[in-house]
Amino acid sequence: MLLEGGVLYLHERLEDASVPEGFARFEGFDGSSVLTWDEEESMSVSDAISVPGGVAVAYRADGEPGVLGLR
Repeated sequence: MLLEGGVLYLHERLEDASVPEGFARFEGFDGSSVLTWDEEESMSVSDAISVPGGVAVAYRADGEPGVLGLR
């Protein structure tokens, strides 16, 4: 999935990030994709930064901080 080929939409907060609607959606010029979380846990996104070739997402899942790279 090339992020330069569309737009990434992130949910700010979800009670369960494993739902079929996912925690993010990529709307590309050739179609769309849904990104889901493997675990049933709450998730909040605190920041998303565009980096060369992708997006770095700072999040908190069930109180634990983390960083996710999407490209």
